[in-house]
Amino acid sequence: MMRLLAFIAPLCLVAAAPSQEAARIAIQHEGRVKPFDTFARQLMQYLTEKERFKGYSDPATGEWVEVFPEGDPVAAVLRMVADPPNVHALRFIKIGHPGLKAHFGLEADRTYFSLKDLEPARDKMFAEARMIDEDTATSAQRATLKIVHQFMTIEALYQERILTIFPIPYGENRAWATSAEVRMWLVGQAPPNAKSGECFAALEAFAAADPGRRARLQAALDRYASALQSFRNGDASGFAGLAEELRALNPAAFPSERRLDVELKYNQVHPFHIASGVFFLGAIAFLMALVFKSTKTWIAALIVHALALGLCGYGYALRWIIADRYPLSNHYESMIMCAIGASLLAAVLELVMRPKAVIGLSGAIVASLLLVLANNVPAFAEQGFVAPLVPALQTVWMTIHVPIIMTGYAMGMLLMVLGHIYLVGYLKSGAETDQFLDRVMRLVLQLTVLFLLFGIVLGAVWAGEAWGRPWGWDMKETWALITLLCYLAMVHGRFLGAIRSFGTAIASLGAFQILILTYYGVNFLFGKGLHTYGFGAGEVWPLVVFFVAEAVFAGICLAVHIRRGGIDSPARESHDMLPGA
Repeated sequence: MMRLLAFIAPLCLVAAAPSQEAARIAIQHEGRVKPFDTFARQLMQYLTEKERFKGYSDPATGEWVEVFPEGDPVAAVLRMVADPPNVHALRFIKIGHPGLKAHFGLEADRTYFSLKDLEPARDKMFAEARMIDEDTATSAQRATLKIVHQFMTIEALYQERILTIFPIPYGENRAWATSAEVRMWLVGQAPPNAKSGECFAALEAFAAADPGRRARLQAALDRYASALQSFRNGDASGFAGLAEELRALNPAAFPSERRLDVELKYNQVHPFHIASGVFFLGAIAFLMALVFKSTKTWIAALIVHALALGLCGYGYALRWIIADRYPLSNHYESMIMCAIGASLLAAVLELVMRPKAVIGLSGAIVASLLLVLANNVPAFAEQGFVAPLVPALQTVWMTIHVPIIMTGYAMGMLLMVLGHIYLVGYLKSGAETDQFLDRVMRLVLQLTVLFLLFGIVLGAVWAGEAWGRPWGWDMKETWALITLLCYLAMVHGRFLGAIRSFGTAIASLGAFQILILTYYGVNFLFGKGLHTYGFGAGEVWPLVVFFVAEAVFAGICLAVHIRRGGIDSPARESHDMLPGA
């Protein structure tokens, strides 16, 4: 195995080498300066729903069609810039939203489309997009806006209108100049629009401050054009040293080299991808410890779980350095926070309530699933790239309210997994109850209610400060309240003796479906309200399949329970949550 890795490693390095120099070029994009590598990955994720896209299987013939054989996002984007005529007919724009293909007359069995395929429907798409209000748009309308924006992005890339790599800041957003703008300014061409006029004025002021700057701008532009020409001919070596030459034009406009290097490292390592696999291994180890009742295996499982948590902490620290803020501003980052919260609290409870491994197993499952979904479901992965905070989130309340409410969601997910474990055991063994698992479910249920309650209260305080009213029946607020009431009903049901172990397990499944509608449905399906920071175009069918599967499972459990006489555990609602209390 080691010999095989030693053989493969040099090949991987060679494969990465052609675009390595270009990846280090800084670009000002979406309000921050980032490596070209990040820009390329983000663009490919947005267009193809994959960071690395090589090709696809043709629906008509079943044959593999190579689009970007190298699969390298930097090389793919450079190819779009260097060779627009040939890229125009390449199919790499993914359109999968139900109904949109039929609506715009696109091939129903095709998943990937080219700009050439979309051109006949261009006028209809753009006309409909102009009529959509982004604040009240439905999921389908947001998908339409995305297609139009994809179209415009690729065209802007062809014309080099979004490659802002020349560090001459201008305007309110401190945008950088593109090669096209620098070229027009150097030849004395009149600015084509007001934005270019601002850019030209900044270039004039920049050049006037130092007589040698104009010549350096021309030299950097010529080198960039030469590198693109060489790339068009299959040689990427022309980008060597270009990043340093562009930085030398205006070093004050750049973040520290350390921050850019950290971002490149984050892109290459993918710590959360690795952590999802390690959490899965931890779940297997906890399961083995539970089945074989092995203390040594339990200790090994805790070590693996701690390693996964360390990887998450490492990734979180890298994102914090990159963003220069607390990384909890969109749906992707909230899923990471939920994974960390669930696994961390599970580890603490596992240590306190040992020797059972069931809590660690549940936490590892929740964390692994959340990380897998965050990194692989396109609607979530598109938000995985660091972006500046919107003004409404630039407050200390974001670092208080959001972590608390996310921990409540994490506890709800943990309770759902514990409920499944209980019900599977019930179906298998026929045991009336598991006293230890019952105590764990009760404790996690109470923690869920506690964190959800405090999260909503603190959210109301934040809303009063940001919007001038603590509560306005916004869709997110309403569904958060419904979620809290569902879990609160479970607490009261246990207190009154209406539900016990089995009832808690069944109810955890139903309450989690409400939680999913709050967490995912409002942002990606309903798409309305003031909480627009995490909105996206999601799909309803995976949710429907999950809900139906859960309903079938719950129905089977209820049928078995009734057949066995509906015997449940006695009502023992005391406050002795922890062993020895």
